[in-house]
Amino acid sequence: MTPIPYLLTLMSTLAVCFTISSATLWAFNGRTHKSESNFFSSLARLQSGIAPVPSVMLLGSSMTGRLPDRASGFAGVANLGCDGSSAIPALRAIANGDFPAPAAIVIEANTLDRGLTEGGEIEEAIRSGWFWAGVWVPQLGAAARPSAFVYSALFSRRHRFMAQSNTASRKRLVPTPAAWKDPVPLVPAAEKVASEIAAIVGEIRKRGALVLVVQFPCRREVTSESLGIAHELSRRTATGYLDLQGELVEPLIGFTDDVHLDTPSAILCLRYILESLDHY
Repeated sequence: MTPIPYLLTLMSTLAVCFTISSATLWAFNGRTHKSESNFFSSLARLQSGIAPVPSVMLLGSSMTGRLPDRASGFAGVANLGCDGSSAIPALRAIANGDFPAPAAIVIEANTLDRGLTEGGEIEEAIRSGWFWAGVWVPQLGAAARPSAFVYSALFSRRHRFMAQSNTASRKRLVPTPAAWKDPVPLVPAAEKVASEIAAIVGEIRKRGALVLVVQFPCRREVTSESLGIAHELSRRTATGYLDLQGELVEPLIGFTDDVHLDTPSAILCLRYILESLDHY
């Protein structure tokens, strides 16, 4: 085959693949929900969550990752949950100017102890050129991997994300700012993380952004290090703290395992969070 026909065949094949990828992404509202690994699932959320800039960013672990966002019908909400990690990689990216700062940021309290170790593969990926290629050209991102389409289709069949929840009357939950007036003793590693996050949150709030720390319902006990960091963050920055763990208990909510909320419960939690931001 001569070079020109070969090149035309290659370009035509790429164009067909690009078109199929674009159409499939459109069918998933711009983001797949699950990939073949925690790493690629997390990258998909990050890449699709920062462009266009949302009004609300949800930062945390896979617990946060279960919450719906604009890909599931909640306009202006982006889920940046990092499976197996915490809110810290995204917070550091915002502090470094890599990620934009939205109007409101929600920080998961349950897993802040995972920031006791520096770096990690998520933060390394954020600094790579191919990560940003996937941000600006979604067809090249982690959400457009063929395996992500397959896993997300299976995930959607099982969990059925819908932008609706129980319409029964529920009380309004108002976050408590600076709920802890007395300092919480922290081990040196936790103190370092608390100081870093408090500095980041302080800068974000100077830009006029709302910041809300949320403790999610969980069957597994939250570590004292995570709660201590979260409490100190709230105290040092006068940031609102919303205790969903104490407010939402079974059988009002349900889980798929010891950690992750089922779909109706995830929707319910997000609605509480959004209502709290509206009245904060």
